[in-house]
Amino acid sequence: MKFSRRAVFPSLVGLLSSKAYSAEPVSGPTSSCFSCNQRYSVDAVPLSAFPGGSDLTNIQLAFRRALDYCKINGRTMVEFPAASCVIDSELIVDIPNIHVFGNNSVLIQNNSARGGVRIQADNVKISGFSIINGSRRERLRGGDYFGSLARDRVAGVTVYDANMCVLSDLMIENFNAGIYLTGSQSRKDKNVGTKVFGVTTSKCDMGVLFTQQDELRLSNIQSFSITNVQGVPPHCVYGSEHGGENGLVMVSDLYCGENDFDSGFKFKGCTLSGGNLTGKSSTILLQLERCAGQLTSMSLFDQKRTASYTSQAVNITQSPYIRLSNLLIKRSAYRGKVFRIHSSPGVRLENASVETTLALDRGESPFIIEERSDDVMIINSRYVDHSSTPTDRPVFQIANSDRVGIVSPEVFGTDRIALFQGKSTNGFVSIFPPFLKNGLAPQEKGLHQIDQSHNNDIMINVTK
Repeated sequence: MKFSRRAVFPSLVGLLSSKAYSAEPVSGPTSSCFSCNQRYSVDAVPLSAFPGGSDLTNIQLAFRRALDYCKINGRTMVEFPAASCVIDSELIVDIPNIHVFGNNSVLIQNNSARGGVRIQADNVKISGFSIINGSRRERLRGGDYFGSLARDRVAGVTVYDANMCVLSDLMIENFNAGIYLTGSQSRKDKNVGTKVFGVTTSKCDMGVLFTQQDELRLSNIQSFSITNVQGVPPHCVYGSEHGGENGLVMVSDLYCGENDFDSGFKFKGCTLSGGNLTGKSSTILLQLERCAGQLTSMSLFDQKRTASYTSQAVNITQSPYIRLSNLLIKRSAYRGKVFRIHSSPGVRLENASVETTLALDRGESPFIIEERSDDVMIINSRYVDHSSTPTDRPVFQIANSDRVGIVSPEVFGTDRIALFQGKSTNGFVSIFPPFLKNGLAPQEKGLHQIDQSHNNDIMINVTK
């Protein structure tokens, strides 16, 4: 049928403005354009009102015409039917102030070189969809997400150079990135005010990937089956500096489920606020690089062991004065370092608890503070070694860092508190008061080892 605005738009306006129209399901066809028994919102423009939308034969055409109708007539909502819709190109939203919502609608992308939805306008909301890549994912041949060809970098939802957008109640599966928030590299200012909440991703290299964002809110996000079969390091949430730094990022209730490879939460160039981060059966919980701010309530269970032996549960690099509190790490199959603070002065770590069932590898310690991480404070830490052969490695390993304070640590299953090595100029390391259980007296076993070639001022008060 040839599309005619005169034929379609009057019937659409007439239906939606009719006194007889209600929010109840339509019992039968009310016009030539409305033929599905679907519950419509009074203010919404239903996709089935347009050719290709009622019979789901051309979703792209129907969606484009629905957006054009909204733009011309000042409408702000487009509603998808409760059905599975097959597409072969991205659905592009390029007009502002639009809410596109589904009724548990399913979008199946059959073109491996295309994403699901692409937003290129301000104040757009997408909700109520399952977005699935129904074909094979393209391999990222550039070594990482940003270095690969554009046709290889596909996402379930992409937000490009847009502000104040909302992505909610989405399930995204089998894309290189579940959600990708980015902007033009030539743009100097950041994209502001996007919210992502109530999102689940599965079988993606990246759950949520973002760059050039400010006042970003990430809440209630779950990622499962994160994989790196496409040749990139995978993450549940990854804030990158590619194209420009990020600003304020507010996070809450982020969950990284069962995974086979390194995964978790990685932030670069962000000012962080919030917390409630949880990881299960992964290697890395949290990586911070050139970040600031404060996070609280983080947990990692059943941390897996990798062949590289280089991963940490929490890795803080070049992130001065960041504050982390209320952390719980339980390891059943990994022996390496747990917390690593590297080149990050002024870090404050409070109420960190580590439990392990395996003894540490040689040269490792649960807490490592190194390379000019001056003025670090670790308060109320707890380390429990449940292994059958308790380690003789120190719990704290401090190298080349001044004025480190370790306040009220609790240590179970080992006699060694700290190892100090390297240069500590005109500074001191204080441990007050450590508590040891099931071990020899510190003076008998040796509480600390000091590199005698440098001057260290050590203040220790031990209770047994």
